[in-house]
Amino acid sequence: MRVRRGGVHYALLPGLGRRPAVVVSSRPVNDALRRPVLARITARQRERSLPTHVVLGESEAGLPLPSTVLCHELWTVPAEDLDPELGLLELDRMGEVDAALLRALDLV
Repeated sequence: MRVRRGGVHYALLPGLGRRPAVVVSSRPVNDALRRPVLARITARQRERSLPTHVVLGESEAGLPLPSTVLCHELWTVPAEDLDPELGLLELDRMGEVDAALLRALDLV
């Protein structure tokens, strides 16, 4: 299975079980190391939004419910622990994820 940046998958996350996540690592990392970096996605509604959250609409990237990418919650997992891709985030939405990652990692 090819793992690509922006792809949304269910992934086996240690201590959490299978959860949706988006691949945020680059193609060389995904292809060569086969251990993509993921940002967890939750459908749980939040009372407040953090600058590290990116809100996704219903049915966006194959997700059945409105969801939030938690860019402060990153995981590195073997590619074998990913289910087939549900969908792909659009380029502009990945730009929002990139900006939230910068904030989460204090790179701005």
